[in-house]
Amino acid sequence: MKRKILIVTQSFFVVLMLASVARGEVFPQVILFDGTQNAMITSTYMENDYPRLSDNGHAVWREHYVGVGSRPMLYNGTSIVVLSYVYSYYACLPRINSTGRVVWHEGIQPDRNDQEIFLYDGTGTIQLTDNAYTDDEARINNIGIVVWQGQTDIGSDLEIFLYDGASVSQITDNDYADLHPEINNNGEIVWEGHDGSAREIFYYDGSAITQITNNTVEDYAPRINDDGLVVWYGQTDTHSDFEIFLYDGSSITQITDNDYADLQPEINSNGHMAWEGDREIYYYDGSAITRITNNDEVDYHPRINDNGFVVWEGGPSDGPFEIFLYDGTGTTQLTDNVYGDNMPDINNAGHVIWSGRRTLPDRPWGAASIMDLDNRSASPATSYLCVLVVPMLFVIILRRSRGRHRPYRD
Repeated sequence: MKRKILIVTQSFFVVLMLASVARGEVFPQVILFDGTQNAMITSTYMENDYPRLSDNGHAVWREHYVGVGSRPMLYNGTSIVVLSYVYSYYACLPRINSTGRVVWHEGIQPDRNDQEIFLYDGTGTIQLTDNAYTDDEARINNIGIVVWQGQTDIGSDLEIFLYDGASVSQITDNDYADLHPEINNNGEIVWEGHDGSAREIFYYDGSAITQITNNTVEDYAPRINDDGLVVWYGQTDTHSDFEIFLYDGSSITQITDNDYADLQPEINSNGHMAWEGDREIYYYDGSAITRITNNDEVDYHPRINDNGFVVWEGGPSDGPFEIFLYDGTGTTQLTDNVYGDNMPDINNAGHVIWSGRRTLPDRPWGAASIMDLDNRSASPATSYLCVLVVPMLFVIILRRSRGRHRPYRD
């Protein structure tokens, strides 16, 4: 009952807020480049960000309404699907696999200390966790195995958990935090964990855990491909900048060696990598490093597909940023505007998705409806009816609820 009350209250509140949206405002929208042209997938008076793109052209992102919360959205190639009708207190950050399955975390309790993991399997939603503490940062591979970090009790450190399609298993059990798990299509997992002296990189092959690094310096953000190659960035000593490292299953190779920070490496199925270093984008083909960008601006957040295409965001340090695509021979600027584009992702077809701020067409005051929350259309008559009737119903519900329940308390 508590969850139903929360949904109803949020829905009415969002409609009330939407009714007062000014005309001509700029909101982040999800934009897709299909290899030929850019198309705006969303057109809502909310913030649409953190998009991810699958190889079949489906996409997920976070729809965020300031002051209300966030919820996951899915584009299935033809239409937009609302994956949750609860505006979570927490960033849901959905992830999608090649079959269209989606995972995300959702904070469903008003005390903000509880987040759960949800899985959309193409037909319905399954809640994978049900407890009173934190579960978040879910990842899913192409065969539907889900991994995430979560607590075993309130106030405990974070451990790694896995859902194999039938049941949940706890992979780690120690007295330090295990963070940011990533999984490949063979079910192998990597993560970073603090062993008491520094953050280290750990690897799980499906049966046993291997500690890849064992030093007194920091190692962060591991990624793993389907061959089991692991890449991350870390220090060589306590006073050094960050470098890129590669583990091939038996030994560690230091890929970079310079006097600036190399960060956020990504690796594809061929073992090729992309990362940002000294605010430029670099590419490694397995034998040599290529500097893709060379300018006085900043370039961030590269993503690489299996064909070696690299996408990133770049621009002046104070913005706005644009989206760029490197195809192995040259670079194409996909956007050129005054609003800003960021958070790009790329699939193996070379399609690119990102979040970009755009000015929406003017709409009359009050032209918002409950149907708009689902990214569907509604007639002006329906819109104005919602604006007139919904506030009255909202007041009635609040009056009837006084003295009987408080929807935002345990």
